[in-house]
Amino acid sequence: MGRVEETIGNVTGVQSLKTSGQERRAQGDTEYKQAQTEGYVEGTKDRLVGKKDQIGGAVTGDTTQETTGEF
Repeated sequence: MGRVEETIGNVTGVQSLKTSGQERRAQGDTEYKQAQTEGYVEGTKDRLVGKKDQIGGAVTGDTTQETTGEF
């Protein structure tokens, strides 16, 4: 929505629409980057837990735990 609003402001010369659109677009970009970061952190956490299970299973000889850690 922000990009459309900004474009309309540019075309019509209405500065308030242009500014409002820029602000909405910036907010949307921030929210998108935050979601990407959260996804990266969650994925990293999952990989670390899996590696822990894999190593723990290998050390203790628990093949079920070791296999679970590989997924």
